[in-house]
Amino acid sequence: MKWYSPIFLCTIFLFLSCGKSEDKDVSVISAQLTIAKDYNLSADERLIATRKAFVLSDDIKNDSLRFQAVVTEFDIIHENYPDSIQKYLSKLKSWAIKPKQKSSLFLREGDVFKKNQQYNKAYDSYKESKIESDKTKDSLRIAYVLLNMAEIANIFNDYAGSQETATEALAFLTSSDRNDYKMQAYNLLGITYSCLQQYPNARESYQNALKMNEDELGKDIISNNIAYVYILERQYVKAATILQNLLKRPTILSNPDEHARVLHNLGFAENGANPNKGVDKMQHALKIREANGNYQDLPFSYLDLSDYYKTENPAIAKAYSEKALQTATNVNSIDQRIDALMQLVKLTNGTESKKAFLQYERLNDSITSLRRIAKNEFAMHKYNFRKSDQENAKLKMQSLYNERKELLYGIAIGLLFISGMFVVYIIRRRNATARKLEAYKTETRISRKIHDELANDVFDVIAFAEVQNLSENNNKEVLLNNLDNIYSRTRDFSRANSTIDTNSGFAAQLKDMMQGYSGKVTLLTIGFDVIEWQKIAPPIKIALYRIIQELLANMKKHSHADRVVLNFSQDKKNISVHYSDDGEGTLLSKEILKNGMLIMENRIRDIKGNYTFENQTGKGFRMHFVLPLK
Repeated sequence: MKWYSPIFLCTIFLFLSCGKSEDKDVSVISAQLTIAKDYNLSADERLIATRKAFVLSDDIKNDSLRFQAVVTEFDIIHENYPDSIQKYLSKLKSWAIKPKQKSSLFLREGDVFKKNQQYNKAYDSYKESKIESDKTKDSLRIAYVLLNMAEIANIFNDYAGSQETATEALAFLTSSDRNDYKMQAYNLLGITYSCLQQYPNARESYQNALKMNEDELGKDIISNNIAYVYILERQYVKAATILQNLLKRPTILSNPDEHARVLHNLGFAENGANPNKGVDKMQHALKIREANGNYQDLPFSYLDLSDYYKTENPAIAKAYSEKALQTATNVNSIDQRIDALMQLVKLTNGTESKKAFLQYERLNDSITSLRRIAKNEFAMHKYNFRKSDQENAKLKMQSLYNERKELLYGIAIGLLFISGMFVVYIIRRRNATARKLEAYKTETRISRKIHDELANDVFDVIAFAEVQNLSENNNKEVLLNNLDNIYSRTRDFSRANSTIDTNSGFAAQLKDMMQGYSGKVTLLTIGFDVIEWQKIAPPIKIALYRIIQELLANMKKHSHADRVVLNFSQDKKNISVHYSDDGEGTLLSKEILKNGMLIMENRIRDIKGNYTFENQTGKGFRMHFVLPLK
């Protein structure tokens, strides 16, 4: 029978309920945002929808939807209540957290500043938007801000900068299908090249823009621009051919402003090719502009007609120049005002001419100074941002260098560790091999010694027992002596190869070993009991034990001493032992010097000790050695 915990079921229910509730809230928010983007509704209705979306997204702590609501509200305010937009910019900044959100914020801020002709601020905002967009690799947004930056550079007559920035924008559009952005970039390049008097490049850029343009009127406008480049090159026939074809286009004929531009340019081109032609078309274009109230383009018509009549009828030319000055003043077109004043200087005399010249000089100097200041300020803005970019790039490079440096250090440490482990492995393997070899040698030595020294004697004893009458006291005594000798040598052999206790039992084992060699020899130990054996390291104890054992073994085998003295002493760092016997001494030519002394010498050197010895035949053997405690 199955049963379920009520608490567990309740938890599942709450979890599912919360999940369904949040999904429902997201759906409601999305619906409100859709309403906010419905242009069929009033601005107030759309704003109400964005505020509902904001409140709901804030309740569920959904940063992404909350930011979408703020951005949508900003766009509605920007379109319908531009005077209040600064307030919403501040609000937008408070919710911009992620790079994509910051990029969106700076882009919109740039659009606001650009619309208000605050071009330096707009440029700064677009630049910040590009920096944030670089982080998210948003190519389209980068291209958009670059196009706006290029346009601003063109406004400040920074044609080289405008060309560079527009070209950079195109690089971000290579894999995009946004032909409108590409068209805008090529059109801007056409304008820039025209200002730089690089006319073939200008025409090529306009041709590329023409290919990207999908709007019929847009194509006609770009074709008009191409014709104007030909006019600037004084290729009037080519320009006229393009313009005549444009005048047949319904899109041009149905648009008064574009109709007047094409007609005026055609008249100018025909007049350039033939001084007696074209004026009728320029006058026709003037009438269209006057009828349509196109005051921005009227100064161009007045000035070109004034230039046409300046020789044939100066009075008409003067009248056109005065109209050009008045209209340009009304629409605040500075360049056209300057051109009109210059034209009046040429067309008038005396006081009137002087008056026009003074106005021209004052206005020209003023606007030249203002433009120079504006251009310098813009150049400073560009420089500061470029410097900031270089510093950021330098910091990134430094950061990358540090990361690679740390990586290399890590690799180096890793390699050193691996190398160290490999070396340790090799050393251990060699030591293991050496230990095996040493064990083999020891086993061989023990085997040979047992065979040579004990086995043969045991065999002789067995043979003796088999052939001799052991009931005789003399034979029995010989047998017992031989057995006692074998036993004594077996005990010595066992001690020589036994395990050494390096802990608390060391002193007792060492003393027992020394006493085993006493027998017929008088063995004296001095200072043995005052040594602090617990302060001596185990390897030193083993070496000390084996050295004394070797000395006593050599004494018993070769010196035949009656008296042996071992004098022990200790200081803070070392233990010293002085050995002396009254035996026959050791001949240097004997094998003992090569073997026994060599073994002791190696033991002492291995633990960084030192020794001295005196050896005279018939006068005994003396040796003094010092071993470190640790």
